[in-house]
Formats: sequence, C-alpha cells, structure tokens
Amino acid sequence: MCVPYELSAYERELCLRAASVIGLEYTGIDLLPGPDGPVLLEVNGAPQWHGLAAATGIDVAGAIVEHALALARRRHPRASS
Repeated sequence: MCVPYELSAYERELCLRAASVIGLEYTGIDLLPGPDGPVLLEVNGAPQWHGLAAATGIDVAGAIVEHALALARRRHPRASS
C-alpha cells in the first residue's frame, strides 16, 4: 500500500544526490527508517509508478513526458519552433 509522504530536506537531498550519482533523470528510490536516520535501500532505474499515482493522484506518465519535452526544448531550442 502506498500513502502520501512528505520527504524531509535531508531525505530529498539524499534522493537527488543518489539519482545524480547514478546519472538518472527519473528513478524510484527506496528509503527505509534506520536507527540513525533514513537508509537508502535501492535506486531503481525502471520503477513502477502505479503506487505513486494511486497515492498522490499525479499522472506520473504525463509528468514524465512533459519533463522530457521541456528538456528536449532546452537542449534543442530550434527544433521546437
């Protein structure tokens, strides 16, 4: 079962750094609570978005497409005109 969860500033930074180190624009990251704070369990390059979409109501596929198009437009501005 997936439920909405607000990341702490530390958790957010941990996830962003992990994705950056792996070189992924889109990823699913599993964090578990540990005795000294969150533990990064997995960085998944091919995550399933069903739980996230169900928990948040976000159209994840649509958001990914919009982001990919925005990246393409920034990288190739003449191609979008």
